[in-house]
Amino acid sequence: MKKLLSVVIAICMMLVAFGTVSYADVNAITPEICVWGDTTVGNEIVVSVSIPAYTGAAGGSLNLVYDNTRMAVIDATAGEILGGYSVIVNKTYAANKVRMTFSGSSVVSAYGGEILNVTFALLEAGSAEISTENMKLADINSTKLTCTNSDMSVAIIEEDTSVHVTGIRLNKTNITLEQGDTATLIATVLPTNATNKTVFWESSDSSVAEVTEDGVIYAINPGTAYISVITDDGGYTKGCTVIVTEQIIIYDNPTISISDIKTRPGKSIDVSVELSNNTGFANLVMQVGYDKDILTLVGVEPNESVTEFTPAENYNVYPYNMAWNNTSNITYNGSIATLTFEVNEDTPDGNYSIWVEFYSGPDSNWQAGINANYDEDFEPVDFIYLGGTVNVKHYIPGDICEDDIIDNKDATYLLRYLADWDIEVNEDALDVDGNGTVDYMDATILLRYLAGWDVTLH
Repeated sequence: MKKLLSVVIAICMMLVAFGTVSYADVNAITPEICVWGDTTVGNEIVVSVSIPAYTGAAGGSLNLVYDNTRMAVIDATAGEILGGYSVIVNKTYAANKVRMTFSGSSVVSAYGGEILNVTFALLEAGSAEISTENMKLADINSTKLTCTNSDMSVAIIEEDTSVHVTGIRLNKTNITLEQGDTATLIATVLPTNATNKTVFWESSDSSVAEVTEDGVIYAINPGTAYISVITDDGGYTKGCTVIVTEQIIIYDNPTISISDIKTRPGKSIDVSVELSNNTGFANLVMQVGYDKDILTLVGVEPNESVTEFTPAENYNVYPYNMAWNNTSNITYNGSIATLTFEVNEDTPDGNYSIWVEFYSGPDSNWQAGINANYDEDFEPVDFIYLGGTVNVKHYIPGDICEDDIIDNKDATYLLRYLADWDIEVNEDALDVDGNGTVDYMDATILLRYLAGWDVTLH
């Protein structure tokens, strides 16, 4: 605690008057050496020498001895408690010594404090010794006070020239795998010229999905696991949610499947019904079901090349029925129809299923399909039916900062993301053109949107 000299002297006089201070109690005065600053080679530190309270000192001298092979004096000044005193500081007293002397007509601060501050440049790593030498103090009557010296060492460390990690990025944040499948996650350590790019991989549930030291994921059992990657330098982490579905063995059977899709509450989505591995059939009847509390079917558009396909006209019938009737074998593969759904505004974030299966219909003569000509003996065809998933998540396209507005800050964050900065963004909001990838075209569209162009953010 440092005070103006007049205040300090007044306090000392008051304390003496009340008999609370007895300089005779001070048997030996020992200075304290303190170091301030970063002790890395190339930096500067300040070494302070302080004396304790109630010493009765009004003058004195000392040398500060230092390791001049590892330290060099830049500056040396008297401490603030010597304000108003006659002070001489010789920072070149010797090759490895700074000397100071001071004298005055009154006792220095009763609270003690710094009498010398020396700024050093750190030249070389190692243990540098610092000590006081020949410390002498006297009171206002020139009576010598008993003094001892102090010493300490400063551990000077090598300059760190390595490039430290500032973050990490994963190429995927969500993966759906079938039991037995594998996938590889690619981790990018930032900055790309980081010295230590070592990362560690972890799985929250290795019974569902395992991960190797190279980021290869093995889907073990149906369920959900979270795969984390952690940098050795800095402990930065990113993760990917892995959904493992039950293994479906598909041989050469014709397959009806529903496409997966990502969307937001309140949006209209188009879901494709696909036909593959078709060996030929004449008749096919199927039904599509979905979560009616989340999705509302509002339209069905058959593929133009599928002229024989007949969707039901009443979309309110649940499950929704579709039929395919022909007088000869059909060997078509591809999209059968596109189902248009509206996602309810209050839909919570989550995954919602759309399923498809064989429908026998009210006529017991319906069969799954016919793989022979219509006028020959009907032979049933075993179809495999694969449902799809609608992943619903709340976000605003282009609101990359997630502050509920789209402005230049979002454009800046998108450009930084593309430049591999380690920044927190809403990754779902990055793909503003809705093509499934994040690139500089997204940045162009977002900038045009902010400039008032007539563009749509998907």
